[in-house]
Amino acid sequence: MDTLAQQLSELKKIVSQPFYNKSEFWISFIVGITGVVFSYISYVQAKKAKEAAKAAGHAVKLRSVAIELVELIQRLDTLDSEVEFKAARDFYNEINRRIRKIIIPYINDQKYSERINLINTCLNNIKENLDGVRPNKVTDNSNGITVYYAVESNFSTLSGLLAELSGLFEQNI
Repeated sequence: MDTLAQQLSELKKIVSQPFYNKSEFWISFIVGITGVVFSYISYVQAKKAKEAAKAAGHAVKLRSVAIELVELIQRLDTLDSEVEFKAARDFYNEINRRIRKIIIPYINDQKYSERINLINTCLNNIKENLDGVRPNKVTDNSNGITVYYAVESNFSTLSGLLAELSGLFEQNI
């Protein structure tokens, strides 16, 4: 019983001391605070890395779009002066599809919207001009020169607009 009383006395002495007077508390406290600080630093670094990766991805996307626009510009420069209606229509359809696919993600972006609207207008003008020289089955006497002159000016304008848009993309990389 004496041992029990002695243990209770020691326990009472230990419990009566404030917890902050013990070295174990301060060691745990310092380790805990250090862990919180390192966690916060890691969070900030991870957030910065995520933003940098996002910016790099955006730059790569803009570079890819600019390269694709340059390819389209080169393709526009290859229009044959004796092009027949069917070939001109197929050429227009291909160019139209590719351009619209490229520009749609940027249509609401203030930096590009004015140029994109001009490109859309130009594509619509090409379509209207092609419709104006559509051969009639009854009197099919249209030749390639007529088709070429109906669309050449708009294709040239489109080429310039695409070059400007490509320049804008490269400027924002």
